[in-house]
Amino acid sequence: MNFFKSLFGSKKKNAEFTPELIEKIIQDYGAVLEKQAPRPGCVADEERLPYLKKDIKKALMLGMKVATNNDTIELLKFGYLEIANWQNNVGLNNQGLDMTKIDLNGDPMAAINKFQELREEQGKWTEIVAAEKETLEKELEMVGL
Repeated sequence: MNFFKSLFGSKKKNAEFTPELIEKIIQDYGAVLEKQAPRPGCVADEERLPYLKKDIKKALMLGMKVATNNDTIELLKFGYLEIANWQNNVGLNNQGLDMTKIDLNGDPMAAINKFQELREEQGKWTEIVAAEKETLEKELEMVGL
């Protein structure tokens, strides 16, 4: 018996969000976070998520409500807050201050210029991500998490 099925038991289930679907959404999103999450200071296009953001949020919230293990709850909360780093119209490449894009062994002026370019790029997204993270934190507080 899978994790969420055992937690939900025979309780009335949401017709759209069955325990199996909730578990699948969380697992698929977790796999994306492990392998494709934007680096700190960067943002990725939400089109690269395996499901709509609203569906991932709903699955994570339902998972947190039924989970009894604090470590599981904390992982789900982390995933919930990380959804802010996925935004609309970012494009194919992650945007932001990704230091791996700067050649620190090359021309110092080229490195400085690239740093400034990436910093400008990051500035476009900083407020958007911060505002969404604040909203997500408030949503968690509203349900006592």
